[in-house]
Amino acid sequence: MGLEKKQIEIIAVSAMFGLLAIVLAWQLWPSAKTTDGKEPLESPGSYREQLQKAEMAVKGLSRLREETEELQKKRDAALKEVPLETDHTWLSRQVNEHAARAGVKDVSQRYLPAAAGGGSLGDELKTNYSERTWELRMQCGYHELGQFLAGIEGANRFLEVTDISIEGNDPAGQKVVLIVRYLTGKGKDAQPPAPTTR
Repeated sequence: MGLEKKQIEIIAVSAMFGLLAIVLAWQLWPSAKTTDGKEPLESPGSYREQLQKAEMAVKGLSRLREETEELQKKRDAALKEVPLETDHTWLSRQVNEHAARAGVKDVSQRYLPAAAGGGSLGDELKTNYSERTWELRMQCGYHELGQFLAGIEGANRFLEVTDISIEGNDPAGQKVVLIVRYLTGKGKDAQPPAPTTR
């Protein structure tokens, strides 16, 4: 009888410890907790909330993609409205850039159509290019003129300086006139540029 009583006590104590372990596990298990009345993460309501957030994020990405595509279309349409730079404006800009670097002043440019087209080009160049002659007027000293000539001689499509003349002497520098030959692409705008002065 004493043995049975001992066994009952052991079973009772084990059961109490088992219940205590279950209660502790329930309290410590994160998914079983509810804080501030919120549903646990594993509850159906919580899954529904996470799914709604994901759907909203996907919709936001779709809207952002559509806005980006619309902006790209507007940009492409705007670029089509911008006229491409012609050979003449490009060559004129090259002359102005070299003049600025060399310190040359009062540069004016004039296209000479009567002198255009020379026959000294090779067959490969004749296919895609034509010769054009420009008159460049400027005010500079000999040092600046040398720098300017060195600059344009290294420029793309430059052929040669065919004539140099000095029209007058000025304390600020010589009045120099250059006749230069350039290549221009065939089929490009053949109208002479408006005279430009720096």
